[in-house]
Amino acid sequence: IRHCILLSFQAKTSLRSSRRRVTQEAQTISKPHTQTRPNLHRRFLQRFLEPPPEEESLPVTTSIKYTPLEQQVVELKRKHPDVILMVEVGYRYRFFGEDAEIAARVLGIYAHMDHSFMTASVPTFRLNVHVRGLVNAGYKVGVVKQTETAAIKSHGANRAGPFFRGLSGLYTKATLEAAEDISGGCVGEEGFGGQSNFLVCVVDERVDRESNKGCGLEASFDVRVGVVGVEISTGEVVHGEFNDNFMRSGLEAVILSLS
Repeated sequence: IRHCILLSFQAKTSLRSSRRRVTQEAQTISKPHTQTRPNLHRRFLQRFLEPPPEEESLPVTTSIKYTPLEQQVVELKRKHPDVILMVEVGYRYRFFGEDAEIAARVLGIYAHMDHSFMTASVPTFRLNVHVRGLVNAGYKVGVVKQTETAAIKSHGANRAGPFFRGLSGLYTKATLEAAEDISGGCVGEEGFGGQSNFLVCVVDERVDRESNKGCGLEASFDVRVGVVGVEISTGEVVHGEFNDNFMRSGLEAVILSLS
């Protein structure tokens, strides 16, 4: 009997110790590894969530070498970024870059790669037709003409460089019909007329003769005239203020000079 009681006691003790050991192992397994080492877990989250270090940007060096004509086009395009530029080159008007792609799509002409840009061209005598086509498609068109002739260039300081060029006309749907050189009303050489199209505003104010008792020309003035004019094709603005007589001879001279 004593032997049986001893065996029973040892079995119970062994069972209790085994249960206690299993419970401790279960608690150890149920606890995550990060709870036993919170600092390591925190460092891992910081490394995982922090943004990657920014790479130092190296300076980008462009090795594009433009021709003198292309350099002119780049400068003109920088001044007029929203304008389709038609650049006079000899007996043709050329488009460059994105303008050439737009012109090829709208006008149905051929565009190809030339040096640094895509390019397309149209003959000078068809300028008015193609300007109207681009404007009717919703684009603003600028015409860039050569401002010197070959004879002047050959005897000038620019004999070794490209022709000087500048914007001579700017056309939109609002100004196209008023521009006689493009609308077909008065077409001159190479599709351009020789007249300007200024929209002029004139204001005059009577001059008090009693307060102006000088002699000579000052005593003959009756009014003070102010003039502001806008060239509707290029956007050029002119303005001035001057004294005039009752015949408005000075104003007449100014209007004639603008026409």
